[in-house]
Formats: sequence, structure tokens, C-alpha cells
Amino acid sequence: MNYDYIIVGAGPAGASCAYLLKKKNKSVLLIDKENFPRKKVCGGVILLKTTRIIKNIYGKEFFNSLDKHEIKTFSIKVKDKLVRKLNVPTGIYTIDREYFDNEILKKYIELGGDFAVGKLTEVDMQSKEVLLEDGRSFNYKNLIGADGANSKVRKYLEPDYDAKGICVARVIDEENIIDHDNITMHINSKDFGYTFKIPFGAKKFNTVSCYKMDKTNFAYVMKEHNKHFEHKIEDMTGSATLALSGVVFNASDEDSIALIGDAAGLTDPISGKGIYYAMKSAKLLSKSKNVAEYEMKLKRIVVESDKKMKIQRLLSNKLYMKMVIFFLRCNMKYINRRLIIRYLLG
Repeated sequence: MNYDYIIVGAGPAGASCAYLLKKKNKSVLLIDKENFPRKKVCGGVILLKTTRIIKNIYGKEFFNSLDKHEIKTFSIKVKDKLVRKLNVPTGIYTIDREYFDNEILKKYIELGGDFAVGKLTEVDMQSKEVLLEDGRSFNYKNLIGADGANSKVRKYLEPDYDAKGICVARVIDEENIIDHDNITMHINSKDFGYTFKIPFGAKKFNTVSCYKMDKTNFAYVMKEHNKHFEHKIEDMTGSATLALSGVVFNASDEDSIALIGDAAGLTDPISGKGIYYAMKSAKLLSKSKNVAEYEMKLKRIVVESDKKMKIQRLLSNKLYMKMVIFFLRCNMKYINRRLIIRYLLG
């Protein structure tokens, strides 16, 4: 079967792109390797600009109907010692990604969109055909890679791509969580890495650790994660790759293939946050006439990403990281508050 758009990956980037294109009466096939709902490694933090774009794409009524948890305070710890705790602006939430991703996928399916579960094994760029592991094949006019930091579609454009980051997570059910409206950030003073404790309400929280792979390895990340929590990472929800190596444009001059979200490297290089960039790139692509126009629009948000990438590289340096920790411990509450609030605003 032939489609105007085949989108690989049904997370916030892929599902939102499929939804927007379907609303424009395009023929769309959305493909994911897993059935939904499915487990997803993510902090699930919705910042203010993420709130705005969800409302813009799906409507205020949809956003208000979501089962989410409002955050009121944000804490920073170094070596498990509290160095800052402050109130945050209203409108910052946490949400279970297993639930959230399923809800936005349902919005696309409600429009009559086609959804196929299957693992992508091959892309034939000459015949514009994708082949799934079970033998099914589909033809496309445009192919969109929304399949995460380890994107198979991206491999066809940039074979040597390396995402350079790792994230591990564990969702934990627990009675009567103390500070259930507070996000805690544990900073590792030795390497560029951090661990979050993120509540989803009074009885469930998520622990997420993020590190650069060129500084660490998987065993090291698990060890650092376990330092902060009684619940060890052996029971983890899963691990995922973080796109910390920068944004890629169409390296093969193939004018019918585009990348969005994590597949395009659109992850905040400092925090690893990606929901906003996923949905923003989906919206940009849906409004573009072709891949070239989309990539021109994309360059506007790449400038912001490049600036944060430079900061991330500085933070990867042990000396700079020690300076940041010293700065946080200093009695400069007003300056620190402004910087941290800007971080939370996205």
C-alpha cells in the first residue's frame, strides 16, 4: 500500500506528526515496534512550554483531561546534601509516559489513522519502500524517522551516528511518599551526570539517571543511581539512549526522508528533556511543504540546542562541574533561583 507519509516511531514526535498530517487529509501510516500502552524510560516532566504546545496541537480540553501531577518545589542535592530547594511557577507537571503516549496515539487513531505494530528491518530508498520483520512492506512518498535516539531511519542518513548518552529509570509504587509535589535532582560531582526523583502523585515516583556515554558506562550509571535510592536499579523499568551528539540534517541529500524528535538529535543537551522538542519538530514538519523547508525551519531551534551543547561540554569538565556546585552552595539565592527557574521553564 502507498502512503503520503510513513512515520516510524509512535512516541510524542511520531504520534503528533501523524495526527497533524492526518488532520490535513494526508494518507499516513504510523509504525511502532511495540503495542501500546508500553513502558517508556523518561522523567515525564511537562514544563510550561511543553504545556503550551500540547494545548496548541490537541486543545486545552485534552490537556486538562490528562491524569497529571502538579509540581510545587524543586530541590538540588550534591552528595545527597540539600543545597537548594525553591518554589516553582504554577503549571509544571509530571505524567506517566506509558499513559501519556497512549493517550496521544489514541487521538491519531480516532481520526482514522493507520497504525501498524512491527519492527523496521529495511528501508529501500530507491523504491521508497519500508520492510518490517514480519514480511509486510509499505511504500511511501515521504518517510519520517521518529524512532528515538537509536533511530534506524537515521542510520540510513548517517551510518556512523552515535547518540552518546544513556538513561536508566525505575517507576516505583510506594505508600505515602514524602514531598510528593517536589522534584529532587542529585548531581554527581565527579562526572557529567545526574539522577532525578520525580513523583507521579502520592503513591508513585520515577527515578531517572542520565549520563554521557563517553564519560561512563552502563554499570557505572546503575551504581550511581543506586547510591540515592533504597529501590535498586535491578528492578528498573528500562534503559534508553539519549541523543547528546547534536542535530543531524539530511546528510544523504535524500529529499523524501526527514527526522523529528530524538531521532533528529532534538534533546536538551543539558537536561535530556525531549517532549517539547519532539512535538515542536512534529508541528514544524506538518506545516512544511517538503523536507528542505522543514529543515530550514528546524535551524531556528538548533541555534538554541547548540548553545546548550556548549554548556553541556563545559559541565562535562570536572573543574567546571566543581565550580557549578560551588556556585549553587554559595549564598546567591536570587541569582540561583532565576537560573533554576529558567531551567524549569525549558
